[in-house]
Amino acid sequence: MTPPSTKQPVSDNWPLNSKRPTSSAALFEHAQKHLVDGYCRPVVREPNPFYLDFGHGCWTTDVDGNRRIDFTNNFGALIHGYSHPKIVEAISTQAARATCSTMPTALEAELAEILSDRLPSVNKVRFSNTGTEAVMLALKMARALTGKAKIAKIEGNYHGQYELIDSSFESTPEAWGSPTEPATVARNAGTPSYMLDQLIVLPCNDLEASRKILAANKDDLAAIIVDPMQIQLGYGKPDPEYLRMLRNEASRLGAILIFDEVVAFRNGLHGTQGKVGVSPDITVVGKFIGGGLPIGAVGGPDNIMSVFKLSGGGPRILHSGTFSANPLTLAAGVAAMRLLTSGVFERFQVLSDRLCQGMSSVLATYGVNGRLEQYCTGSAKLVFGSEPIRNYRDIYVYYEKHQRSKVAPLQEELLKRNVIATRLSFLMSSPMNEADIDFTIGAFAGAVKELAPQLRGEATESIGSGQETRKNVMR
Repeated sequence: MTPPSTKQPVSDNWPLNSKRPTSSAALFEHAQKHLVDGYCRPVVREPNPFYLDFGHGCWTTDVDGNRRIDFTNNFGALIHGYSHPKIVEAISTQAARATCSTMPTALEAELAEILSDRLPSVNKVRFSNTGTEAVMLALKMARALTGKAKIAKIEGNYHGQYELIDSSFESTPEAWGSPTEPATVARNAGTPSYMLDQLIVLPCNDLEASRKILAANKDDLAAIIVDPMQIQLGYGKPDPEYLRMLRNEASRLGAILIFDEVVAFRNGLHGTQGKVGVSPDITVVGKFIGGGLPIGAVGGPDNIMSVFKLSGGGPRILHSGTFSANPLTLAAGVAAMRLLTSGVFERFQVLSDRLCQGMSSVLATYGVNGRLEQYCTGSAKLVFGSEPIRNYRDIYVYYEKHQRSKVAPLQEELLKRNVIATRLSFLMSSPMNEADIDFTIGAFAGAVKELAPQLRGEATESIGSGQETRKNVMR
C-alpha cells in the first residue's frame, strides 16, 4: 500500500565539509566513527536505524525517501506532529528576537498561566529543561518540605534517567523479592548502595501491601511518586482506588504526593488528575508542553511552590538553569498549548475509536487473540492474550510470552508497511485524519495476514531472558 503523498521540502545541506552520505546505511556507518553504537538513544534496529530527513504533519520521510506515518510522536512530545505551521512560526519569530537570556520574557508567565488553568492542583509553575530534570526537582522539593529523605515509587514505573528513581524499572525475577515487598533493584551499573537505601518500591494496585510498606517507612518518607496513567508505555495502569489510597496515605503520613504527568497530561484537557479526580501535591509535566523543544516543569499550590521563594524563612531550595524557561521553547510551548483545545481531544478519541474498531476486526478475521486497550484519550495499545496486566510483574510475564514472538515481529512488519508504532502503541496527533487511520488499518491488515500463524501462536521462537526480550524493542 502506498502512503498518501504530500509536498516534500528540500533537504538541508550536509553540515560537514565532505560529501553527504545518501542512505541510512551509509549515515550509520559514518556515525559509528564518532558516536557510541552510532546514535545517542537506545533505538535497536538491525542492520541500521532509519535516519530522518524531515517530517510533515503525522508523516516522516527518511533519507532513503521512505514515508511513514508516526504514531510514536517522539514518545508523545509531538502531539501536533511535525512542523505545525503555527509552532514553526512561533519558533521562527522568537529566534529572530532572542533564543536565550538571563532576562525573563512575557512567555514565561504566559505558558505558566496556561498550565495553571488546566491542571486542577496547580497554581504556580517552575520550568526546567527535561522531564527527568523536573522529576529531580520535584524530589528535591519534597525533601525540603518534609525534612525527610526516602522516596516511594511503583515497581516498574518510569520517571526519567535519574539513577535513584529509575531503579526497579526493568528488573528481572531473580532480583524482585516478595510480591508484597518488592526489592529495590539498581538499573545501572555503579548506582551507589546509599542511594538505593533511599528508595521504597510499592506493588502497583495492591492496596494493603502498599499501605504496610508506607506505614513502615513513615518516619523517613518524603514523597510518593507515581505515573497516574500507565505503568509502562500503555501496559497496565494504577486503579483510581489505588491512586486515592496513595493520596490518603501521603496526607496521613505527612508525605508529598507527586504525579508524573510528563506523558499522562495528554489524557485530556486537565490531565489524568482531572480524569480520576485525585489531586497531587506536585505535578511534573514535560514533552508536548514545549511544542517539540526540550522542556520540563513542576507545578503545585502556593504553599508547596513557596519552597522556591528567595525570602520568607520557610523551607528553601535553589533552582536555576542556563536554559530553563528559555524563550524559544516557551514560544513553541505557548503555540502548542493554545492549539491543544478540548475539540482536539475529542477528535483524538474519534480517531482512536476508528483505529481500534478497524484493528479489532482484523484480529477477529485472522483468529488472533488480542485486544486494543485505550489507556488514555486518543491513545491505544495492542495487547495479545486475555490476561489482565495490573502490575510490573504482569508486564514482565507478558514480555516473556509475547514480545519476541509477536510484538517485535508485528512492529517490524508495520514498519515495512510505513507505520511507526513503538511497542504497538498508537498515539494520535492533531494532523491525523480519517484517511491516515484507514491507511493504518490497511497496513495492519497486511501485517497481520503475513504473520497470522505466528500471532496465533502456531509458530513461535524460543524466548530468552527479559533483558534479551526488551533489547529487541525500539524504545
